[in-house]
Amino acid sequence: MKKLTVLAVAALLAAPALADLDLELVDGPDVFQGRYNVSTGQYSPGAGPETFGPGIAWDNTAPSAPGGAYYFANNYDPNTGTGTNAGDIVTDWGDLGSSTYVNGFKFGYATNSAVGGLQIDIWFYTGTEDNVVGTPVAGFSIGGLPGDAPGGSTTSLYLVDVDLDVPNLEFSLPAGDWGYSYEVAVGGTAPAGADENTGFVIAAAGPDAVLAPGREDAFNKWNGASPAPGSGADGYLFFGGSPFAQFAMRLYTPEPTSLLLIGIGALAALRRR
Repeated sequence: MKKLTVLAVAALLAAPALADLDLELVDGPDVFQGRYNVSTGQYSPGAGPETFGPGIAWDNTAPSAPGGAYYFANNYDPNTGTGTNAGDIVTDWGDLGSSTYVNGFKFGYATNSAVGGLQIDIWFYTGTEDNVVGTPVAGFSIGGLPGDAPGGSTTSLYLVDVDLDVPNLEFSLPAGDWGYSYEVAVGGTAPAGADENTGFVIAAAGPDAVLAPGREDAFNKWNGASPAPGSGADGYLFFGGSPFAQFAMRLYTPEPTSLLLIGIGALAALRRR
C-alpha cells in the first residue's frame, strides 16, 4: 500500500477553494469482494447467490490503477492528524439513458481501522450535478461492515454488492442526471474509532465505458447530514487529473444489459444534437 497526500483543487473559478485529501493506493491482494443483505443487516465475504441484476445499468467500479489496484480518499486529515473529515458527505453523478429500476448496487470503501462495525450511509438522487445535490430518491445505512482484515496493520479495500431484491427495497431512477452520496457514519451503531482512516474508493469505467455515461473528473464535498446537505459545500473538487475523480458505484437492474445500451445510445445521440 502506497500513500501520498494530494491537493484536491476546486475547479470553479468563480469560487475557488482548496481541500486536503489523503489519497492512498491499495494493491490488488488487499482488495476484497463482499455482499450485504439489507434485510438482515449482515455482511458476508465473497460472492453469494445473486437475486439482483442480471443487468447493469451504470458501472464505474474498475480498478483506478494498474495491477488491479484502487485509489481511495481517506477521511484522515494529514494536517491535523485526526479524522476531522469523518461525517462529511461526498456526492458524485452521471447520466441514465432511460428510466431505470434498481434492484441492487455495488459500492466501495477502504480502511485501516482495526475496529469493525463501520457504517456507511449511501443515498441516491435525481437531478444531481456539480454543486447541486438533487432530489433524494432512496437511502440506505450499511452497518456492521468489517475493518482492516489483518487488524489495522495495513489497508483493506472492500467492493460490496448490496442486495435490494430480497427485502423488496428496489427503487427507480428517471432518465437523465442522477447522483449518489457517501458518508462515513459517526456514532449511532458504529463503535468508537470505526470511522478513523476510512474513505471511499475511486474507480474507473473500465472497458465498458459506455455503461458509465456522464462521468466527470470532479465531485462535491459537503458539510451536513444526508440526504440533503446544507450550503456548506467545500467546492467542486478533483485530484488534478490523476486519478480520475469518480467514486465507485454500480447499479444493478432486472433488464438485460444489451437492452440498456439502446437507451444509452439514444441519450448520446440527443446530446450530440
